[in-house]
Amino acid sequence: MFADSSLFDALNRDDITEDDSRYSAEIWRRVLRHLGDYTAYIVRQLNLLPREVRLLEETPNYVAVRVSTTQEHLIFRFAPEGDFSSEVYYNRVMRRLFIPAPQVIQYDPSKSHVPCPYLVESYIGGRKADQIEEEERLWAGARQLGRTLRRIHRNPSPGFGYPLSQDRWSHQSWRSALATLFSTSGAAIYAPLLLTEEQWARFKAATLESPLLDIDQARLIHGAIKPASLVCTPGEHVQFQALLQPGPLIGGDPLFDLACGLLPTHPQAFRSGLLEGYCALSPLTEAEEQRLDRLNLFVRFSEACRQYAYGLDHSVLLASTLAGLERYPLAQTQASEEQDSQAGASHIP
Repeated sequence: MFADSSLFDALNRDDITEDDSRYSAEIWRRVLRHLGDYTAYIVRQLNLLPREVRLLEETPNYVAVRVSTTQEHLIFRFAPEGDFSSEVYYNRVMRRLFIPAPQVIQYDPSKSHVPCPYLVESYIGGRKADQIEEEERLWAGARQLGRTLRRIHRNPSPGFGYPLSQDRWSHQSWRSALATLFSTSGAAIYAPLLLTEEQWARFKAATLESPLLDIDQARLIHGAIKPASLVCTPGEHVQFQALLQPGPLIGGDPLFDLACGLLPTHPQAFRSGLLEGYCALSPLTEAEEQRLDRLNLFVRFSEACRQYAYGLDHSVLLASTLAGLERYPLAQTQASEEQDSQAGASHIP
């Protein structure tokens, strides 16, 4: 018995032509034009009988479809120009640690029957923190997230950055992983457009070229902490439900997660709750505060470049970057690096 094909027809984007300027990559146009066909193929492979199929979201990195049966919801995600190897690894580790995360039902990066990697995962209900308007509830959810991150960060990672496959990691350093992220995200292209030559030199000296960011042991990190990645239970009392969709770096310095969560574009209640929860059992050391300040600078400017690339308002993040650079005059930064590089920089919270 097969699902009614009409359930999937609406997913096929017939309005997208082969030379559609809205999508620069041909693979995106191909996936979206046949999204219903690819979804139907996976449904048949899994022997599902869906009662509803609908487009969930389209992001710069993936397109997601929700497939509902009489027993459950499943999420099908397609990555035309990327993959889900980091996310698959991260979610499987989370479940081994008994931390709520989507269950990986199927992951196929082969591009054999579907022309891009796809992931089928369980659906986690609840309310994302970016939909919580009450400050007290948002603060409470973020505080629980901070405490959960402390628990996650106690676990070592096989390497810095992300897995090249399910069991193999590169041997790059933490700063090399950051430099790779800065380059592959496109931030390096837009940096000269947003900073002067002198500001760019100061940024590199304070972040990518600073030995103060070096750490010896990689830890498991989420890599993309933000309100939209936190799911809380609906209702009067906010409870941590799950942490979704990790970023491209899932092995590194735990303070990178804090830097992502402390972006000035996030609500103040989220930032303050996250930091209080994270530091509830143990405050940051002086060396950790120094690393966090530099990672704040890196994350804020990287996000400013991303928003600039998509034509979004990047003024708050750029202003925060420029203010942060004032703490790192170029001559002073270069002179102090060698003296301070051994002042507890390798300590992991």
